[in-house]
Amino acid sequence: MSTAPPTSDTTHAASAYRSSSIPPRCFSLDPSPAGRSNFHWRDPREYRLEPLPTLGGRFGPDGEPWPASRLSVAPMMEVTDRHFRFMMRLLSRKCKLYTEMVVDQTLLYNLEPYVAQEYFLGNTEVEHPVALQLGGNDPELLGRAAAAAEAYGGYDEINLNCGCPSPKVSERCFGARLMLDPERVRRIVSSMVRQASKTEVTVKCRIGADDRDSYAELCEFVLACKAGGAGTW
Repeated sequence: MSTAPPTSDTTHAASAYRSSSIPPRCFSLDPSPAGRSNFHWRDPREYRLEPLPTLGGRFGPDGEPWPASRLSVAPMMEVTDRHFRFMMRLLSRKCKLYTEMVVDQTLLYNLEPYVAQEYFLGNTEVEHPVALQLGGNDPELLGRAAAAAEAYGGYDEINLNCGCPSPKVSERCFGARLMLDPERVRRIVSSMVRQASKTEVTVKCRIGADDRDSYAELCEFVLACKAGGAGTW
């Protein structure tokens, strides 16, 4: 259905709306039965207008906007490889990207030759901010893996996986299973921070695991991460 050209009244109204001498107003454009469009002016004070949200749409306890890293693409096995991360960066310039989880022993075993190391640690400049996630349960091995990642370079953060509930991961006593042993997590984080001192170490966790799902137990776990030197959990 064709629409008739705007009348002089409608053209004048649109021109007036753009004029800086007239306060901004809100209007809706509704088709009339005759095929003409009519403006229905509304005072903007009639609307409850909220401030435009920052990235993530929330503010921190100090009233400042959360940093862009509050929005992230979570680590996903066989999904968040370097090619997927490159595609995600085309969609968002600021959200944090995570690698797939890399198991500490797998990484340490493949430090030579370089092509194998490149497969597990390869990243590009355009991916920033990007975090490497490590999985494991041995403080020394995870510390060495963090050091190898820092030496390779390119990562803004090294993250310890204490959140994966997969049975395959739990059978190897890491992922969410680590939440049952806060003291071990403290030692792991401390080793990672000590051996990768120039890169932020963080912890991915859940609000609880198995029977350890009370608020007090969550606080105990968070304090263990903090005591180890983790900056974010």
